[in-house]
Amino acid sequence: PSKTSGPPLIRVAVLKDAPAASITGGKSRKIFSSSGQPLFSLPDETPLQLTLLNGLIAINGKSTEQAALSLRSSSSDELLRLNDQETATQLNLLSGAGGVTVIAVLDLETYLFGVLAGEVPFNRWHPEALKTQAVTSRSYAWNMLQRNAAQPYDVESTVMSQVFKAGNQHNTILSAAVNSTRGLMLSSDGRHFPAYFHST
Repeated sequence: PSKTSGPPLIRVAVLKDAPAASITGGKSRKIFSSSGQPLFSLPDETPLQLTLLNGLIAINGKSTEQAALSLRSSSSDELLRLNDQETATQLNLLSGAGGVTVIAVLDLETYLFGVLAGEVPFNRWHPEALKTQAVTSRSYAWNMLQRNAAQPYDVESTVMSQVFKAGNQHNTILSAAVNSTRGLMLSSDGRHFPAYFHST
């Protein structure tokens, strides 16, 4: 396996075309435009209900007049909760024909915690098997980063990409598998490859 220099950010579509979504948690939360322009701040801990209003994102029933936004917590220790599940410190929001799409922005190593939790019975697998899955899933994610760089998100949180379950950043079993293989990816003749895998 080859080793990367540092974890890039990966954009995970954790909710797609939902009629509504609830976001809580995080202090000193700020809303940014899709271009990164600060728009406004939000009161600490105020629950946010996301819906669409005339095709644009609405927060607590009031239109933001934006089709795409970024919601960020000012502290890396304050994770935003999507539908009562700790997810990430940054959530990108997109409006679409079917509803709101929520995209969690995570570093690649943190993302792997949720992939191992979603893809394998990590409480029963041997530690070496978990390490193997971490390297395989990292390799797959890296390739999706290259392939989908121009898209709104890199991967989905379902079997359409790799199953991702948020809220597992503090699990010691997952931590051992991810951290002991940190940055390692599969390659052939010096080139990374997708490392597709199947449940059976």
